[in-house]
Amino acid sequence: MELVGETDDINGGQAIDRVGVAMGLSFPCGKELETLASAYQGRIQKHPITVRDCRCSLSGVENIALRMLSEGKPHEEVAAFVFDFICRTLLEMGKQAIAKYGEMPILFAGGVMSNRWMRERLSRQFDAAFSEPAFSADNAAGIALLCRRAHRFEEDA
Repeated sequence: MELVGETDDINGGQAIDRVGVAMGLSFPCGKELETLASAYQGRIQKHPITVRDCRCSLSGVENIALRMLSEGKPHEEVAAFVFDFICRTLLEMGKQAIAKYGEMPILFAGGVMSNRWMRERLSRQFDAAFSEPAFSADNAAGIALLCRRAHRFEEDA
């Protein structure tokens, strides 16, 4: 297994949480933002995404979403925009990875991947694998475990 794509600035979860907090949602905001996005029935604004050599930039989605909120756009529309932008970015990253490495299964990991709409859309495009939503939660637990291991290693040294 090899990491073939990542972000050059903020990650999808950070963008989702920052926009959700700006809306007054509970942190972490993914589930509530997904509920809002699912309720939106209109046309989703399309803004250019940035993906080069399987690397993306997601700071734009936060800036655009915050601008939409300041313009008074409904929270449902902003939420749908955020997930669509991130999903289009992941779709392009996957296409670039396949062009570079050949046809292969793609593992999508992280808290954002618990979003059912995105999982469905990515699965239609790729031979995609996802962990169960319960195991795609915020990475704070994993970081805490790594810190605990590092602390124990230092004590034993």
